[in-house]
Amino acid sequence: MFADRWRSVEEPFGSGVWGKHEWVAPQLEPRNIVSMLEGVTHLTRVPGYAEADLTVQWDVRPWAELEFVGQNLLHDRHPEFSGGQPNLEEYDRSVFAMLTLRRR
Repeated sequence: MFADRWRSVEEPFGSGVWGKHEWVAPQLEPRNIVSMLEGVTHLTRVPGYAEADLTVQWDVRPWAELEFVGQNLLHDRHPEFSGGQPNLEEYDRSVFAMLTLRRR
């Protein structure tokens, strides 16, 4: 059984540790396992999605720059893995403006 799981694409059993799930933590349901790419673990599959960011920049004067930025414009929010942590964080749509003044 364990040899068949080695390098398998069946989540989470392709991992070196979780391929021996029955030895490591038999009480843990496989659907609750999150693996952090140890051994030969493949990346977790995520459904495809599209996102859009937009930046518009205008040099108002040689010493002044105006910039408008929009992030995550296609959705109100979306989940994303962050900082190598196994939990998801929600990222909201954001729009902001920035004025940069340079000394002459």
